Amino acid sequence: MQEPNDQRVLDQTILDIVNLLSTFKSLDFEKENSIQILLQSSLEVNLKYLVILVKADMLGRVCQYQQKYYLKFNYFKSFVSNSIALVNQILLV
Repeated sequence: MQEPNDQRVLDQTILDIVNLLSTFKSLDFEKENSIQILLQSSLEVNLKYLVILVKADMLGRVCQYQQKYYLKFNYFKSFVSNSIALVNQILLV
């Protein structure tokens, strides 16, 4: 049985992830601050989990901007993969 405190932490985590999903949707990767926003987000949540959430959201949508959303997702996924690889290289040095 979950303690009330555990439930509050879970609720806050869900809110944080939904907020980050909303942030992802508003990103314009052609602007410089997008990378800064993603880096800040990576301090708040595991971006690998956010990739899964964004993919699920993307696959569940049928809209006229689907192709643009798909390209944005691929850029985001590449950013996350490259960031993880960079962190692993730094930790191994």
